Amino acid sequence: MVTTASAKALGLGGTTGQLTPGLSADPLVTTGDPLSDLANLGLLQLVSVRGQAATAAAK
Repeated sequence: MVTTASAKALGLGGTTGQLTPGLSADPLVTTGDPLSDLANLGLLQLVSVRGQAATAAAK
């Protein structure tokens, strides 16, 4: 997994990089596969920050 390797390379493997109990994570959910098309990152359905759903900032 890309995030796991990146976290380990930064010395953060014991803190983040996996969806594992006890580790920190801010997952996001999209309607499309961002690995097949990065534009799918613009199709966000949910972003979780510190265990809470994040909302869009007012413009």
